[in-house]
Amino acid sequence: MFMVRSDQYKLIQGGDVPPVLYDLANDPEERSNVADKPELTDTRCSLESLIQDCWDPASLERDIRLSQRRRRLVHAAQQKGTAPVWDHRPEDPTVPWIHRGPELYNDWAWLGIETP
Repeated sequence: MFMVRSDQYKLIQGGDVPPVLYDLANDPEERSNVADKPELTDTRCSLESLIQDCWDPASLERDIRLSQRRRRLVHAAQQKGTAPVWDHRPEDPTVPWIHRGPELYNDWAWLGIETP
């Protein structure tokens, strides 16, 4: 997902979802998507151009998909045999949220990631 904003508008787009455009001056709580309003076509196109100028969405998509495949491979490999403990030190109360032991590596982290 990409997000850009001007003084008055904020555009969020990317992935397989329709773009969302907010009129921040009239809708500061960002409740109404005005992306389909014909009178805002030029504003939306200008913000979309800014996204294209700042990022290469196709390249980022490829990098993200590659990263997902690599993480899936590592996850699958760790399901065989005994999983490594890495640096998990349960006796240190500041560490558990930084380092996860094998029992804390959970399947929810993979939700939405394509299986190769």
